[in-house]
Amino acid sequence: MFSRIRAWVSFEKIKAVIALARRFRMRRSVVVILFIIGGFIGWHFVRPMVVGDARITGKAEAIQPRVVVNELIYTCDIQSNREKSYRQSSSGTVVKQGAKLGDYVEAGKFLVQVDSTSLKEEQSVTRENLGKLQRDLAAKKKLLTSARTLYERDLGSQQAVVDAKTAYAGIMDEINRTKRKLAESSGAVKSLTITAQFSGYITDQMAFVGDMVSNDQVIFVESDLDDLYARFFVSNKYKGLLRAGLPVQYYDPYKKTQICSGQVNYIGKFASQKGILIEANFKPSSPSEALDYYKQQVEIRIKVGQSSSEVPSVPLSAVYFNDQGPYIFVIHRGITQETPVKLGFIGSEFVEIREPVGITDPVLISSDSVPRAGMSFKTGDNAHAN
Repeated sequence: MFSRIRAWVSFEKIKAVIALARRFRMRRSVVVILFIIGGFIGWHFVRPMVVGDARITGKAEAIQPRVVVNELIYTCDIQSNREKSYRQSSSGTVVKQGAKLGDYVEAGKFLVQVDSTSLKEEQSVTRENLGKLQRDLAAKKKLLTSARTLYERDLGSQQAVVDAKTAYAGIMDEINRTKRKLAESSGAVKSLTITAQFSGYITDQMAFVGDMVSNDQVIFVESDLDDLYARFFVSNKYKGLLRAGLPVQYYDPYKKTQICSGQVNYIGKFASQKGILIEANFKPSSPSEALDYYKQQVEIRIKVGQSSSEVPSVPLSAVYFNDQGPYIFVIHRGITQETPVKLGFIGSEFVEIREPVGITDPVLISSDSVPRAGMSFKTGDNAHAN
């Protein structure tokens, strides 16, 4: 504050005022002149609170020739067209595993083995029941043979033969049911050993050796990383601009570096409430890169148009709008000047300035406050775009 006062009032200035007062021999004039100086000093500090500070800090750059590009920029997850979740059919303990998270496995490779005590006990009981039923069937068969013999010799009734045959058929039906149950349990025991159904990467693992797993629990997830894609929705206004085969660029959303490229391979036939469904393939340069970005968010850019050549342009943040149309702030001799403009091709980051032509002064592209005409401009790093 005192530095600002010293900038306004110096010792030499005060001496000059006093000398002036002595010259005219008016002591009251000294008081009046000092009062006027004080008023100017006070207004210097009060003015920013009344009408706002007429200074602005920001960034400016000259209008530059460049090819203005219109890109669709979206963020979505990378998915696989082929994925398999390997589940356990019964509860048990993982006793052996042949792969880990991130491993590449060939089709048919052993993945995991589970030891299920309850399933083995169930299978043992089923076998015992089958043996008992087979013994009962042998006894019923003897009774049926005896009833037929007695009937043929007129020593027994036909009803006895019918009853014996019914009892025999009932035991036979129960044996068939038990055999099916035993076959199912045998299949369940075989399913305790899981092998890969296709060649791919283990992209998720939910259980390890020694872990207890419940019925129908997923243990491994295998994915084909050679067939990856991105799925997202775009606004309906781009319906006529998109087509299959359009190049797609993928970027790391945090590092803002390009990962790889691909192309649009599917466009929805109609627009839903979410927009138009788009699918594009994702072709990383290596399997390790595929593992890094699988089921991770990436930034997608699709070029849907561009200017025919290099045109004078500024960042979108440099353009403002009012009732009369678009305008920019030109920095002329350190002061902001509101300049109406006519826009041409509008891109995703830059916009063409068609009129006026020949602007050589820099243009305000970001600032620390709302700009207006007549403000003193100072370059700073703490500015933000509008």
